[in-house]
Amino acid sequence: MQSRYTQVGDGELLTVGEAAAELRVHGDTIRRWDKAGKIAAIRTPTGHRRFLASDIAAIKNGDAQAAKEPA
Repeated sequence: MQSRYTQVGDGELLTVGEAAAELRVHGDTIRRWDKAGKIAAIRTPTGHRRFLASDIAAIKNGDAQAAKEPA
């Protein structure tokens, strides 16, 4: 999957839809996890959520704690 948002700092950023597709959940689930603090989101200047690809990979591999820790 090719992201429209490439590199920021040390990692690739994914949109809500891209993160949801990777984890095979609905985008609303990703938003709820962000709101509940289960996953860290980066906000764009316009308020859109972006997620580090490494955080999504950590969740996908069963390491949810790594996704909550600030980079």
